[in-house]
Amino acid sequence: MSFSYECDFNLQAQRLTPITKRQAVRLGMLQSIVEPIQWNRDNFFNSYIEGDSATTWSSVTAYLRYDRVNYQNRIYEAIEDNTNKIPTNTEYWVQVVADFRGARERIKYNCQKIMLEWILNKWFAATFRQPSTGLTSDFYIVSNDRDSNTFYTAETSLISAVYSTSSVPEFASLSEDYIGETSINTSGANFTVFYPAATIPSTSDDKYFQMTSLINRYKIYGSTAEYTSY
Repeated sequence: MSFSYECDFNLQAQRLTPITKRQAVRLGMLQSIVEPIQWNRDNFFNSYIEGDSATTWSSVTAYLRYDRVNYQNRIYEAIEDNTNKIPTNTEYWVQVVADFRGARERIKYNCQKIMLEWILNKWFAATFRQPSTGLTSDFYIVSNDRDSNTFYTAETSLISAVYSTSSVPEFASLSEDYIGETSINTSGANFTVFYPAATIPSTSDDKYFQMTSLINRYKIYGSTAEYTSY
Protein backbone atom coordinates (compact mmCIF):
# COMPACT_ATOMS: atom_id res chain seq x y z
CA MET A 1 0.00 0.00 0.00
CA SER A 2 2.74 2.43 0.90
CA PHE A 3 4.51 1.74 -2.41
CA SER A 4 1.37 2.38 -4.45
CA TYR A 5 0.20 5.50 -2.63
CA GLU A 6 3.48 7.21 -1.82
CA CYS A 7 5.89 5.94 -4.49
CA ASP A 8 7.95 8.42 -6.51
CA PHE A 9 8.28 6.55 -9.80
CA ASN A 10 10.92 8.95 -11.10
CA LEU A 11 13.07 8.07 -8.11
CA GLN A 12 12.33 4.37 -8.52
CA ALA A 13 13.46 4.50 -12.15
CA GLN A 14 16.79 5.87 -10.95
CA ARG A 15 17.17 3.31 -8.15
CA LEU A 16 16.45 0.36 -10.44
CA THR A 17 19.04 1.50 -12.96
CA PRO A 18 22.62 0.16 -12.48
CA ILE A 19 24.98 2.81 -11.19
CA THR A 20 27.08 2.66 -14.34
CA LYS A 21 24.00 3.38 -16.47
CA ARG A 22 22.71 6.43 -14.60
CA GLN A 23 23.69 8.99 -17.19
CA ALA A 24 21.32 11.92 -17.60
CA VAL A 25 20.20 10.75 -21.05
CA ARG A 26 19.34 7.25 -19.86
CA LEU A 27 17.53 8.52 -16.76
CA GLY A 28 15.61 11.06 -18.80
CA MET A 29 14.42 8.30 -21.13
CA LEU A 30 13.31 6.10 -18.23
CA GLN A 31 11.55 8.98 -16.49
CA SER A 32 9.69 9.81 -19.68
CA ILE A 33 8.43 6.21 -19.73
CA VAL A 34 7.18 6.29 -16.14
CA GLU A 35 5.76 9.83 -16.41
CA PRO A 36 2.17 8.63 -17.14
CA ILE A 37 2.32 6.35 -14.08
CA GLN A 38 3.58 9.20 -11.93
CA TRP A 39 0.86 11.48 -13.27
CA ASN A 40 -1.82 8.96 -12.34
CA ARG A 41 -0.36 8.55 -8.87
CA ASP A 42 -0.18 12.30 -8.29
CA ASN A 43 -3.61 12.90 -9.80
CA PHE A 44 -5.58 10.31 -7.87
CA PHE A 45 -3.65 8.93 -4.91
CA ASN A 46 -2.74 12.31 -3.41
CA SER A 47 -6.41 13.23 -3.15
CA TYR A 48 -7.37 9.77 -1.94
CA ILE A 49 -4.80 9.77 0.85
CA GLU A 50 -4.72 13.43 1.92
CA GLY A 51 -8.15 14.64 0.78
CA ASP A 52 -8.98 17.49 -1.57
CA SER A 53 -10.14 21.01 -0.69
CA ALA A 54 -11.44 21.96 -4.14
CA THR A 55 -14.21 24.57 -4.12
CA THR A 56 -17.83 23.68 -4.73
CA TRP A 57 -18.86 23.53 -8.39
CA SER A 58 -20.73 26.58 -9.69
CA SER A 59 -22.84 26.73 -12.82
CA VAL A 60 -21.66 30.29 -13.58
CA THR A 61 -17.91 29.72 -13.28
CA ALA A 62 -15.79 29.25 -16.39
CA TYR A 63 -13.55 26.25 -15.72
CA LEU A 64 -10.31 25.51 -17.49
CA ARG A 65 -8.80 22.15 -18.19
CA TYR A 66 -7.32 20.57 -15.02
CA ASP A 67 -9.47 22.71 -12.70
CA ARG A 68 -10.94 20.71 -9.83
CA VAL A 69 -14.30 21.06 -8.12
CA ASN A 70 -16.24 19.47 -5.29
CA TYR A 71 -19.62 18.24 -6.48
CA GLN A 72 -21.83 16.33 -4.02
CA ASN A 73 -18.69 15.64 -1.95
CA ARG A 74 -16.94 14.00 -4.87
CA ILE A 75 -13.89 15.54 -6.55
CA TYR A 76 -13.91 16.06 -10.32
CA GLU A 77 -11.26 17.40 -12.68
CA ALA A 78 -12.04 19.24 -15.91
CA ILE A 79 -10.75 17.53 -19.04
CA GLU A 80 -12.08 20.32 -21.28
CA ASP A 81 -12.72 24.03 -20.76
CA ASN A 82 -16.39 24.44 -19.89
CA THR A 83 -19.10 26.53 -18.26
CA ASN A 84 -22.32 25.18 -16.75
CA LYS A 85 -21.41 21.58 -17.56
CA ILE A 86 -22.40 19.41 -14.61
CA PRO A 87 -19.40 17.40 -13.31
CA THR A 88 -21.14 14.08 -13.95
CA ASN A 89 -20.90 14.92 -17.67
CA THR A 90 -18.00 12.67 -18.70
CA GLU A 91 -17.33 14.69 -21.84
CA TYR A 92 -15.99 17.54 -19.71
CA TRP A 93 -15.11 16.02 -16.34
CA VAL A 94 -13.44 12.98 -14.82
CA GLN A 95 -14.05 11.85 -11.25
CA VAL A 96 -10.85 11.87 -9.24
CA VAL A 97 -12.12 10.48 -5.92
CA ALA A 98 -15.56 9.53 -4.64
CA ASP A 99 -14.97 11.15 -1.23
CA PHE A 100 -13.30 14.51 -0.68
CA ARG A 101 -12.14 13.44 2.78
CA GLY A 102 -8.70 11.85 2.79
CA ALA A 103 -8.16 8.25 3.84
CA ARG A 104 -5.68 9.36 6.52
CA GLU A 105 -8.47 11.34 8.16
CA ARG A 106 -11.23 8.77 7.72
CA ILE A 107 -9.32 5.92 9.35
CA LYS A 108 -9.23 8.01 12.53
CA TYR A 109 -13.00 8.31 12.72
CA ASN A 110 -14.75 6.67 15.66
CA CYS A 111 -18.09 6.72 17.43
CA GLN A 112 -17.29 9.37 20.02
CA LYS A 113 -19.88 12.11 20.17
CA ILE A 114 -17.47 14.91 19.27
CA MET A 115 -16.13 12.93 16.30
CA LEU A 116 -19.62 12.13 14.98
CA GLU A 117 -20.50 15.83 15.18
CA TRP A 118 -17.28 16.71 13.34
CA ILE A 119 -18.05 14.17 10.59
CA LEU A 120 -21.59 15.48 10.03
CA ASN A 121 -20.61 19.15 10.00
CA LYS A 122 -17.70 18.59 7.65
CA TRP A 123 -19.76 16.48 5.23
CA PHE A 124 -22.50 19.11 4.95
CA ALA A 125 -20.11 22.10 5.02
CA ALA A 126 -21.77 23.24 8.24
CA THR A 127 -20.27 24.97 11.29
CA PHE A 128 -18.54 22.83 13.89
CA ARG A 129 -18.04 24.55 17.25
CA GLN A 130 -15.73 23.12 19.87
CA PRO A 131 -15.78 24.31 22.52
CA SER A 132 -19.36 25.41 21.98
CA THR A 133 -18.92 28.83 23.66
CA GLY A 134 -22.67 29.02 24.21
CA LEU A 135 -23.57 27.82 20.73
CA THR A 136 -23.79 24.24 19.57
CA SER A 137 -22.55 23.00 16.22
CA ASP A 138 -25.02 23.13 13.32
CA PHE A 139 -25.29 19.35 13.54
CA TYR A 140 -25.09 18.21 17.16
CA ILE A 141 -25.82 15.10 19.18
CA VAL A 142 -27.50 14.62 22.56
CA SER A 143 -27.21 11.36 24.47
CA ASN A 144 -30.54 10.06 25.73
CA ASP A 145 -31.11 8.94 29.31
CA ARG A 146 -31.91 5.24 29.21
CA ASP A 147 -31.78 4.54 32.94
CA SER A 148 -34.42 2.15 34.22
CA ASN A 149 -35.90 2.07 37.70
CA THR A 150 -37.86 -1.14 37.20
CA PHE A 151 -36.81 -4.64 36.16
CA TYR A 152 -39.51 -7.04 35.02
CA THR A 153 -39.37 -10.85 35.23
CA ALA A 154 -42.42 -12.62 33.93
CA GLU A 155 -43.79 -15.82 32.46
CA THR A 156 -46.89 -16.59 30.42
CA SER A 157 -49.83 -15.98 32.74
CA LEU A 158 -52.46 -13.42 33.47
CA ILE A 159 -50.44 -11.98 36.32
CA SER A 160 -46.71 -11.48 35.96
CA ALA A 161 -44.16 -10.91 38.67
CA VAL A 162 -42.61 -7.46 38.97
CA TYR A 163 -39.55 -6.35 40.86
CA SER A 164 -39.73 -2.64 41.56
CA THR A 165 -37.46 -0.19 43.30
CA SER A 166 -40.59 1.24 44.85
CA SER A 167 -41.66 0.01 48.33
CA VAL A 168 -45.14 -0.63 46.94
CA PRO A 169 -45.43 -4.00 45.10
CA GLU A 170 -46.77 -3.80 41.56
CA PHE A 171 -48.16 -6.35 39.11
CA ALA A 172 -48.59 -6.39 35.36
CA SER A 173 -50.39 -8.59 32.87
CA LEU A 174 -48.28 -9.88 29.99
CA SER A 175 -49.25 -12.17 27.14
CA GLU A 176 -45.80 -13.68 26.52
CA ASP A 177 -42.57 -14.56 28.31
CA TYR A 178 -40.57 -11.46 29.06
CA ILE A 179 -37.39 -10.49 30.85
CA GLY A 180 -36.00 -7.02 30.53
CA GLU A 181 -36.02 -3.42 31.64
CA THR A 182 -38.29 -0.50 31.03
CA SER A 183 -36.64 2.72 30.00
CA ILE A 184 -37.70 6.22 30.92
CA ASN A 185 -36.71 7.21 27.38
CA THR A 186 -39.87 6.58 25.39
CA SER A 187 -38.16 6.69 22.00
CA GLY A 188 -35.77 3.89 22.85
CA ALA A 189 -32.95 5.60 20.93
CA ASN A 190 -29.51 5.87 22.52
CA PHE A 191 -28.92 9.34 21.12
CA THR A 192 -30.60 12.08 19.09
CA VAL A 193 -29.05 13.83 16.13
CA PHE A 194 -30.25 17.41 15.72
CA TYR A 195 -29.89 18.82 12.22
CA PRO A 196 -30.81 22.21 10.64
CA ALA A 197 -33.94 22.16 8.48
CA ALA A 198 -32.30 24.74 6.25
CA THR A 199 -29.74 22.11 5.22
CA ILE A 200 -32.01 19.06 5.22
CA PRO A 201 -35.57 20.25 4.54
CA SER A 202 -37.32 16.86 4.69
CA THR A 203 -36.80 13.19 5.50
CA SER A 204 -37.23 12.36 1.82
CA ASP A 205 -34.30 14.60 0.84
CA ASP A 206 -31.18 12.77 -0.33
CA LYS A 207 -29.14 14.65 2.28
CA TYR A 208 -31.24 13.04 5.01
CA PHE A 209 -30.17 9.60 3.81
CA GLN A 210 -26.58 10.78 3.60
CA MET A 211 -26.80 11.84 7.26
CA THR A 212 -28.27 8.55 8.48
CA SER A 213 -25.74 6.62 6.41
CA LEU A 214 -22.84 8.48 8.01
CA ILE A 215 -24.20 7.83 11.50
CA ASN A 216 -24.83 4.15 10.80
CA ARG A 217 -21.31 3.76 9.44
CA TYR A 218 -19.53 5.05 12.54
CA LYS A 219 -21.85 4.56 15.53
CA ILE A 220 -21.41 1.72 18.02
CA TYR A 221 -22.89 -1.52 16.72
CA GLY A 222 -26.27 -2.14 18.31
CA SER A 223 -26.85 1.47 19.37
CA THR A 224 -29.79 3.35 17.93
CA ALA A 225 -30.27 6.94 16.80
CA GLU A 226 -33.20 9.22 16.20
CA TYR A 227 -33.19 12.41 14.14
CA THR A 228 -34.79 15.75 14.93
CA SER A 229 -34.79 18.90 12.81
CA TYR A 230 -34.78 22.39 14.23
